[in-house]
Amino acid sequence: MIDKLKLCISTQTPFIKFNIPYGDLLDRYDDLGDTVELDKLTEGVDYNYTPGGVTAMVFPLLRRLMETGVIENPSWVSLGPNAPPRVIADKITLHHITIPESEMSSYTVFKEAMWKEIHGLGQLEFKSKEYKAYLSYNWLCARCMLDLREKSDLYFIHDFQQLPIGSLLSACAPTVFRWHIPFQLETVTERLRTFIVKSIEGFDSIIVSTRRDLEGLIHAGYRGRAYQVYPYIERDKWSKVSERSIKAVQEKFGLDSDDEVILVVGRMDEVKSQDIIIRAASKIMKRHPHLKIVLVGNGSFTGSQIGGLAHPKAITWKSRLESLSTRLKIRKHVIFTGHIYDVDLGRFYSLSKAVVVPSRIEGFNLTTIEGWLHKKPVIVSKGAGSSELVNDQVNGYTFNSGDTDDLATKLGVILSKHEESEQMGVNGFDSAKQCFVEVVLEKLQDIFKESIDHYKTH
Repeated sequence: MIDKLKLCISTQTPFIKFNIPYGDLLDRYDDLGDTVELDKLTEGVDYNYTPGGVTAMVFPLLRRLMETGVIENPSWVSLGPNAPPRVIADKITLHHITIPESEMSSYTVFKEAMWKEIHGLGQLEFKSKEYKAYLSYNWLCARCMLDLREKSDLYFIHDFQQLPIGSLLSACAPTVFRWHIPFQLETVTERLRTFIVKSIEGFDSIIVSTRRDLEGLIHAGYRGRAYQVYPYIERDKWSKVSERSIKAVQEKFGLDSDDEVILVVGRMDEVKSQDIIIRAASKIMKRHPHLKIVLVGNGSFTGSQIGGLAHPKAITWKSRLESLSTRLKIRKHVIFTGHIYDVDLGRFYSLSKAVVVPSRIEGFNLTTIEGWLHKKPVIVSKGAGSSELVNDQVNGYTFNSGDTDDLATKLGVILSKHEESEQMGVNGFDSAKQCFVEVVLEKLQDIFKESIDHYKTH
């Protein structure tokens, strides 16, 4: 690896979501300038850190790579409605792209339709207006990254929203593409499958999350350089939780001390399949009258009305879940917390009996690992990539995707066999270690080096 790699990251979702427009920030602060130093602003007022798996992976990776001397002064390109053009945060320069207002809705419609088809929830139509907006967004990102070429030895590009960037940049710099969602294209149209495969061939290398997705690449006809690396988190992210703080969060959300809390963490989105856990819970409620299903999460960056893309899917899905729980007569047993900060999320992990991942299909889901870090047993849908790490009756349970009876059975076991469940949580802590960011650092460095070498020789 060359000394002090100059790395440029690109994600759709920004690391920082700004709560007020840049112009208003300039009015509030006299000395911001063109490049804003984040420590001059107030978290929770001016901005918030964006929740979600991609940004939760990227920042710890960059920080660890800087701490170990592998990289210096990395750049991070992302969408940034309301955001300053450039922000300095923890020695990372954030470059924000703005989509013209006339194209924002069309871009969102196109990428959401692609996402839905890949997840088996609809079919994408390549309408010229929407496709043009998608390509326009990718060109804006690529142009910004080209402007950073002298500061970049490698471009590390994330997820399906940025598929065309490889072809736009590959002639001038090495590119690595990280695919986060399921790579299972058997059910998509031939047109979309061809578009995806040809697009990823524009990158020097691709990284997928699971063995399942690596097999999916081969079945789709991809013959390029591919690697499998499990998603990763910071093990030191969570601090120890006191009994007093647990009681505080119980009071805040109306929980009693004898409630049996089952925790589900994920944005309000159909792909997260919170309906599955609600239906399963209704089947065992008579045997477990103190059961409470706690659904943590709100909208994603796409659904955010402030500083996001303002797509209504989160509001629509939450309404459907509320109606379902009312219809099944368990509404008082289902708690919607909305977005909460990590301090409260850590308390929920600590007080829960188990962490459930109900998604019918999902790329990975890091809440499996976070549950294990809190020594909790997990129950994970076989449709979620993290199910590859679950050994039944050892560190948790898997259940057949969409099967509410199977999930209800596993919930009943967890709630009835306390000692066995606690031991599964302890075992899970050991399982989580393979997803610590420091464990994957060497593998990622090797991928970066091989990609740079491949670019230089082709």
